[in-house]
Amino acid sequence: MSHQAATDAQASASQGTSNIALWEIVQATDPKYTKDFTRRDGFSGTAINATYQAKKATEAFGPMGLGWGVKILDERYIEGAHMGWNAQGSDLGPEKIHVVRIELWYRWNGERGAIEHFGQTKFVGCTATGVFTDEEAPKKSVTEATSKCLSLLGFGADVYMGLYDDSKYVSAVREHFAESGQIGGRAQPVAGSTAAASASTSQGATTAAPQSTNVASALSERYKYYKEEIQKGVGDVERKRFFIQNDNELSDMERATLLSMPEMQVQPSRPATESSVPAVDSMMGSFL
Repeated sequence: MSHQAATDAQASASQGTSNIALWEIVQATDPKYTKDFTRRDGFSGTAINATYQAKKATEAFGPMGLGWGVKILDERYIEGAHMGWNAQGSDLGPEKIHVVRIELWYRWNGERGAIEHFGQTKFVGCTATGVFTDEEAPKKSVTEATSKCLSLLGFGADVYMGLYDDSKYVSAVREHFAESGQIGGRAQPVAGSTAAASASTSQGATTAAPQSTNVASALSERYKYYKEEIQKGVGDVERKRFFIQNDNELSDMERATLLSMPEMQVQPSRPATESSVPAVDSMMGSFL
């Protein structure tokens, strides 16, 4: 996001006109820090690099320990499923699972906020090769809980909301990160955060490099107009999609974001049946 766009979003938040100013700043995820995965139980999704998320939080709030941080509230080991018996008939006992509850605190717009969440990792388990102990289970649990807390603030929201299922969106966001938000190899800090205050003090007379204007996170007036109109309700979805797809005043990222809004989805016609079940977003259950 450009410095001016971040400043506008922060000013909007301070005036009480937007409760999702921070969300809109941090929701986009750089595809090069994501990885598709499939678990043994068949569940598949997109994982976000934990260090990248920490960097994004530092850009938004300031260095960890000053602008944001994590406090372990409690942790414990609980028993899981019974692991069965080995070839000699010995009882392997139950699985052991490490569970942690953390508080993630942060400073935004001059105020302190905090979120609590859980993380858990199998500490003792059994695979086809035998019983295992994961000595890094506590670290993994804290990492998972931290990621869940950040997601509730909007970090990586495009992944959790299923936008990464759309290849066109991924292409647009990849182009966005390739073009924008970088000065001398570093992303600009979010306005109003601890990092931004430090940066503004140290910049002095340094002149920032010109920023690309064709980026989604710049949130052009054209984009804001479409978004407000869509949220009021769309009568003819296909007609509205046509206008957005052919509006050259929108950036690729803005266009992809608008077309991904729930109100802009064309519903396929199909006979209604009593057994029809609404589709469930594949990523929502991963952090709630």
